[in-house]
Amino acid sequence: MRNCEKCFCDIEPINNKSIMDIIVDVCDFYEIYYTEIISKKRNRHLVEIRAKIFDLLYSDKSNNYTLTRIGGYFGKRDHTTIIHSIANVKKLCSAYPEYRDEYKKLHLKIYGSLKFFRY
Repeated sequence: MRNCEKCFCDIEPINNKSIMDIIVDVCDFYEIYYTEIISKKRNRHLVEIRAKIFDLLYSDKSNNYTLTRIGGYFGKRDHTTIIHSIANVKKLCSAYPEYRDEYKKLHLKIYGSLKFFRY
């Protein structure tokens, strides 16, 4: 067992939600259809929501979702797309307090806690 994995082995899941549960909850939060979020559309609004979903899933250490697994739910997107999206969320959270506050509200809705909120 590597050192980085050991630190997460004792964390109890908060809401033990599946990837689909989280995607559907985010779609409900933003009032969009699931088919839009997994589509290849590149509207700014959809791209930002997808990036938030990627970050939510990757930061959820109770489930340890891999970048490849996350990308598979979104039209087999490459792991580097997921990495880039997560970096954008971090950048936008640090640059725009209103973006960070909205993302914090989404995080609370999904998990009911800020345990995995990193920004």
